[in-house]
Amino acid sequence: MNWARSFGEAVVRYRILCLGLATVLTVASSFLAVKVTFDSDIEGWFLENDPSLVVYHEFLERFEGDEYVLLVVEGEDVFSPEILRSVDSLTRAAGGLDSIHRVRSLTNIKVPLVVEDDMRVDKLIPILPETEDEARAVREKALANTLVRNFLVSGDGRASAVAFELKGRDLDFDKKVEVVSAIEELGNKQEWGDARILLAGGPVLDRAFFEYSKRDFSLMGPLAFLMVIGILFLLFRNIVMTLVPIAVVTLTLIWTFGLMGLLGLQVTMVSTSLVTLCIAVGVADSVHLLTEFRQQIRRQGHEAKRAAVESIAYLTLPCFFTSLTTGVGFLALLAGDLAPIGEFGWLAAVAVFLAFVLTVTILPAFLSFLPTKGRAEQHGAVKSSTMEQFLGWMHRLSMTRTRGVLAFSLGLGILAAFSLSTIRAESNPIHYFKSTDPVRMDMVETDELLGGTATLEFVVRTEPGGLKEPEVLSKIAQLQSGVSAVEGIGEIQSPLELIEEAHRVFVDGTGIPETTEMIAQLFLILEGEPEDFEAMVQGDYDIGRVSARTQLAVDAPLKDRKKQLDEVVKSLHDPDEFDLQMTGFVQLMTDVELYLFEGQVRSFLLALFVIATILFFLLGSLSLGLLSLIPNLTPIAFGLAFMGIAGINLDPGTVMIGPIALGLVVDDCVHFLFRYRGLVRAGKSVEEACLETIHSSGRAIVTTSLVLSGGFAILAIGSFIPNIYFGVVTAFVVLVAMVADLVTLPAALQFFMGGERQVVGEEF
Repeated sequence: MNWARSFGEAVVRYRILCLGLATVLTVASSFLAVKVTFDSDIEGWFLENDPSLVVYHEFLERFEGDEYVLLVVEGEDVFSPEILRSVDSLTRAAGGLDSIHRVRSLTNIKVPLVVEDDMRVDKLIPILPETEDEARAVREKALANTLVRNFLVSGDGRASAVAFELKGRDLDFDKKVEVVSAIEELGNKQEWGDARILLAGGPVLDRAFFEYSKRDFSLMGPLAFLMVIGILFLLFRNIVMTLVPIAVVTLTLIWTFGLMGLLGLQVTMVSTSLVTLCIAVGVADSVHLLTEFRQQIRRQGHEAKRAAVESIAYLTLPCFFTSLTTGVGFLALLAGDLAPIGEFGWLAAVAVFLAFVLTVTILPAFLSFLPTKGRAEQHGAVKSSTMEQFLGWMHRLSMTRTRGVLAFSLGLGILAAFSLSTIRAESNPIHYFKSTDPVRMDMVETDELLGGTATLEFVVRTEPGGLKEPEVLSKIAQLQSGVSAVEGIGEIQSPLELIEEAHRVFVDGTGIPETTEMIAQLFLILEGEPEDFEAMVQGDYDIGRVSARTQLAVDAPLKDRKKQLDEVVKSLHDPDEFDLQMTGFVQLMTDVELYLFEGQVRSFLLALFVIATILFFLLGSLSLGLLSLIPNLTPIAFGLAFMGIAGINLDPGTVMIGPIALGLVVDDCVHFLFRYRGLVRAGKSVEEACLETIHSSGRAIVTTSLVLSGGFAILAIGSFIPNIYFGVVTAFVVLVAMVADLVTLPAALQFFMGGERQVVGEEF
């Protein structure tokens, strides 16, 4: 370790320069960090050239948009003259907002009508009612119209919606947030009497993601800091030893977010946990170095400078490899297909690297200024007595119950394998919110009242004039029938719906007209209202849009519904005569759900392979490398079993648990085996080496595990279910890893290598 000692001597020699450079970088990073903003747009989840995103963008360019904000009025009589006047006032006022493509409500929607023998498309309510009798007539007229019922008014007439269709690709996330707030403000200005209003739709969720992310970001960071400070003080009983790791964490955070500001990156729902993560990984290595520093002073009698050098000399290599394995766990998230998770992965890996650099430079540079001895060492010795008893108990458990410990771990592995099959992927944004959250409650109620708060879009392409053919409309009818049979699909709007309603109103007919000529005549009348018409039919009657209202608040996962929809599309798709593509906001969410599971498997296997390779290289022993996998995989097994038993789904938060937890739990295992290896080389038996390792490294292992677990547990108070589960399960896995490192690993070493003192020594 001559190179490590030389490095430590250089750090102490140039400690003032190190601290000065750190100060300059911190000031510069602080200015950049304040530029970081928030983003939760669904499109941000996809890689730039993702096929689904390309199709969606093509759809937006043609049909302008598919995202709606629904302001729903719910009450005893939504057809009263007072409420209809408020609906009309809101409709007119919202039409002036720049981000709105069009507004549809009972008071401005145009439908096929016959007025004094004149067949035309005109307002459903040409004149607002002034009396109760006129209001009842409007009610009957609206509920009888298939283009209005279950789209703008519920089937029982107790709820009415004003549908704000937002513009397409030119509408960025910030504008979505602004327009939702503007709609809400306009709605609150109206007089609704005893009725109440609900706000629903994809953009409403976007705004909630934005507001809740900001709140969590500002709340959980300080709380995590306070928790870590509390845990460190209880364990060290020393103010300096408590605050020094916090300084490393603070610099790691500032530098990481400074990099985000420099690159123009934004905080997403996933990366809100980056603060907690930086706190956790920033403390881990610094605690090991602090523990070694204290031991150098207390046991070796070194003064501060020498203790700092010796600490770097001993811990630089293991800390490098623990940081490397943790970074690999995060980088493995790049193997998935979801952009925010991949971005979070490499940012977290950068944070780990920065924490390592600070731990082996700034931290010892500062420690070298401390007095050699003081009252803090006496407090530490008192605390050490209780810790020593705990560590001694764990050592006896591993040595006296060796077979039982290993059998229990094996049983958990089998349980985890079974539990894995019960875990399902879930990307439905409704389920990211707590069941009592007002945003979720409004979405759920709107789903029940109007059959959906989002849309699933189908684009039909035929030959020129094809939509005028009865055969083509019959295929659209088959499409709608198949789609309607899927759980959670509500009202459908399409060229077929327009024609059938016109057929019913104009000629008292039912179903699809029998001749091309009749269909053409009806389309000719419908063309009189170009805005509504072009929202469903474009080109030379060769491109049609089928828009299906979709409930998000149903139990069936989106990917399961997609399988049924894919079968419907496949049965009708004909690239020459009836080309059919499925797209829209709901389709994107479904793809996210599919990517979650596939990406989790790839990321975990990649992390496992690379980390195992690193361990074999570090330990220089195939047998030790294989044994090291036991305490690293056991906590993951516990975590999966916990998820399966608790019914926790694989979502954007929990999808990261496997590779990230593997990267985190391997840290203490590396420190344990690194010290164990040196003791075996020195001629100790396996039991002696395990005992001494537990008493020398066990304190740091317990400390870092408690800090990591406490830091991640803070996420449990967050707003989003994925982050809550990510924090709780990861905290649980870290605690299990602590027990595995201090009990399962020594038991495995004793069972497999207990009688091979000389052979093991030769392997090193």
